[in-house]
Amino acid sequence: MNNNFHNDADFRALVERVLDGEASSEDLKLLNETLATDESARRCYVEMQMFDSALHDELNAGEGEGMESSAEAIEFEPQSAVDEASASKGGVSRQWAFKYYAVAAMLAAAAIMAVLLTGKDEVFEVVSVAGVQKADSFTTAKWISKGEKIELPEGAVLEFKSEDGNRFALKGPAELRVESGERLSLTRGSLWAELEGEPIRISVPNGEITDIGTILGVFVDEMAKTRLDVFDGQARMASAKNDNRKQVIAAGQSLLLKGLDWQPVLGVADMRLYATTKPKRLGVNFIQHEEEASFIQSTRPYSAMWHSVSEAHGTTQLADSPVRVTWVGAHTHGRQNNDTPEGAILDAGLTTKLWRPSEVQAAQAYGFQRVKRGAVIQFSNLSAWLKSSQAKKYRLTLFCNIEKTEDLSYTPIGIFKDAAMSESPIHEWNLESENLKTFIRSERGPGREYYIKEMEYNFTEDSFVLYFPSEVERTHVSAILLTVVE
Repeated sequence: MNNNFHNDADFRALVERVLDGEASSEDLKLLNETLATDESARRCYVEMQMFDSALHDELNAGEGEGMESSAEAIEFEPQSAVDEASASKGGVSRQWAFKYYAVAAMLAAAAIMAVLLTGKDEVFEVVSVAGVQKADSFTTAKWISKGEKIELPEGAVLEFKSEDGNRFALKGPAELRVESGERLSLTRGSLWAELEGEPIRISVPNGEITDIGTILGVFVDEMAKTRLDVFDGQARMASAKNDNRKQVIAAGQSLLLKGLDWQPVLGVADMRLYATTKPKRLGVNFIQHEEEASFIQSTRPYSAMWHSVSEAHGTTQLADSPVRVTWVGAHTHGRQNNDTPEGAILDAGLTTKLWRPSEVQAAQAYGFQRVKRGAVIQFSNLSAWLKSSQAKKYRLTLFCNIEKTEDLSYTPIGIFKDAAMSESPIHEWNLESENLKTFIRSERGPGREYYIKEMEYNFTEDSFVLYFPSEVERTHVSAILLTVVE
């Protein structure tokens, strides 16, 4: 216990932020805990509140008279000659000082109660609401409180988040009760959850779901049939009738339960049942076979919202975001029937050979005037994406499928500011200097070996251009992933 909070600079700065209305939720939480457990902290807080009130302009006459009796109940030591002299020179009079401190004491006591109660029951912040009318049971309040029941009509979507990083999207028709910040009860509808904070338990009619570092979806229909889909990490489903009956499923899997009988059916995760939160990870991946796209989009490998393309050149907008990607390469390649979602990403790619006339013409139309071979990919409107995501920068991850032999040299992959690529690159990756032992996967094809490497770089540009040159090496671009960094 700190018995001298008057000399505690950090505590005084914390109180000043609260008094000035500049405190964050973490500040309020810290002050709550300190005031609730330490009397000396409460005394210091009251005195600072009193001093803060005394610095304001004098109360008007009517308000002063209304507080007269309260002032008389407080005893002060006799004012010194110096104080009286100061008062006669225009300072605050002794009588008004009494009133200031009496009012301040009352306000301080109320303020302590307010601080201790603020945020006590408010556990989730509303991010966005769509498809909800005023007559519906849920309105666009800024916070969702503990014990609140949320009912959404068909087509409505509510996105909310916790202070520690958990994000949810509830899709109607739905009924959800917020038992606490760590426990939800879903009786109908679909709930999407990206869980990066404290562990969450989700009760459903036939059991309870516990996350284990997870991105998941839960769907409950009107017949109490429950479906759990896991897209990252793991989740555990326990029976409502017997806690010893439980099943853990991993990313890419689903679990289906009908009624209270414990007869779980395992399947493949499918995100098409859910309205998702604003994507923190956007990606474009290059494939050859269209049937691979539905597999990738429904399972969300690497926890990303992917946009799959099979053309050698084109331009498109990524998912539900303002980000636009424009690309030109030689051709796409891939193989069907991948065993895992990650394999569907890593085993395909955009090749970097000499371009055909159609690719050269497309490149010129897109503003890529200087290249006629390799692969060039531009991302734009990234500032708008950062703003909508309330983030300041993003991480770029490249998935490269590299055919490497001992006698080949490698030209660096470059990042440029614009399509003209007339200036020096703002960053380069030299594949020749990369340690192949750190590559996440390698496998042998007919007479060659593929290496797949993740390379990361943080930056804030509104747009950038990636250039994969083609000389004697064979570097295929499997995918490019953007992740907001909050």
